[in-house]
This record gives sequence, C-alpha cells and structure tokens, in this order.
Amino acid sequence: MSGINHAVFFAHLPEIDAPHHLGSPISSVVALTNESLVIVLLSQQFRLPQANTLQKQEQCFDRIDHWDDIQRLLTYVYVKATKAAQDLGKILLDVSVVLKDPSEITNDFPHCIDLCIWVHGGAFFSRIQSVPSLTEESSRPPYSSSS
Repeated sequence: MSGINHAVFFAHLPEIDAPHHLGSPISSVVALTNESLVIVLLSQQFRLPQANTLQKQEQCFDRIDHWDDIQRLLTYVYVKATKAAQDLGKILLDVSVVLKDPSEITNDFPHCIDLCIWVHGGAFFSRIQSVPSLTEESSRPPYSSSS
C-alpha cells in the first residue's frame, strides 16, 4: 500500500455540468489514498456575494435556480470517488467534496495532507505536488494569492 493517507484533489470547472473528464483522475487518486480524500471543485460560479459590497443580482450565481445542477455535480463526483474506493476494497476511505471560488484557495494546508493534486482544464494530472513543496514561492498553485 502507498504511504499517502490524506490527499487533496483540486479541479477547475468552467461550468457546473458533471465533470466526466475527471472520472479517471478521481479513480487514480482514490487508488493512491488510504484514509481521506478531499475533492475541491473550483469555479467562479461558486463565488458568494460580499455583504459589504453592492453586487447586482445578475452577477451572483443563483443557487436556487441551479440546485439540480449542483446536486448532479456533487453526486457525480462523490459517487465516482466512493465507487472507486469500494472497488478497491477501501470502504472506510473518507471522501469529501467541496465547492469553492478560486479566490478562496490559499496555501494553508494542514500538516496531515500527504499529497495535493491539481487538474487544470481537461489535462490529466497536469500538476502533481506533495504539500511541502507548495510553500515554495515558485510552485504556488495558480489560484492562491501571495501572503
């Protein structure tokens, strides 16, 4: 078994349709991970309106009107990951799926994360890094801002 107990998988989504192109990468990450996997789906459509600014309603993603789309997205990703885990006999693998606006992503990872994987566009594993290297300025993820 691999020594990767906790992994984070980031994927940018241009739209909220089911990301069928991520099926194989998700299955591969599940195969590498022993205890927990957090799948972070990034899209500007997940941006929340700011309380202290005047944002027009049209600029904000309407979660109520798109609830079915969001539910299908979450279901597809979660089922893909948990089915891959079950097929590998990893029935206790903890899988979480999180929706985030890219501007909310930082380099503040818990120390327990063993692997961080970035998928951009349709490219399969275009960037794989272990978390300790993310602290280096030259390898900051594309969505983080320097502190």
